[in-house]
Amino acid sequence: MVAGGVGLAPFATLAEALHSALVARGVRVVSDTIVRALERATGGWRVVTGPVPAPVALDVDAVVLAVPAAPAARLLAPHSAPASAESGSASTGW
Repeated sequence: MVAGGVGLAPFATLAEALHSALVARGVRVVSDTIVRALERATGGWRVVTGPVPAPVALDVDAVVLAVPAAPAARLLAPHSAPASAESGSASTGW
């Protein structure tokens, strides 16, 4: 349970708690990074970041997309049409 209840304000607290728990388990967390593409790779995913003329590829086991629906749909489109369609039509309700 995250102190502060449920609502808009505690999202930062929830994100911080998740980040701390993951790092404590040895997970490398990369944030504040523009992802240009997701590609299937042996054993996981290749995350392509960086500027278009100089892309940087990170091979990872798993990816958590913490982005609005439209960018999630664009990243998922090559891999799952249903997931892309669902993401593209998602509404936060706020």
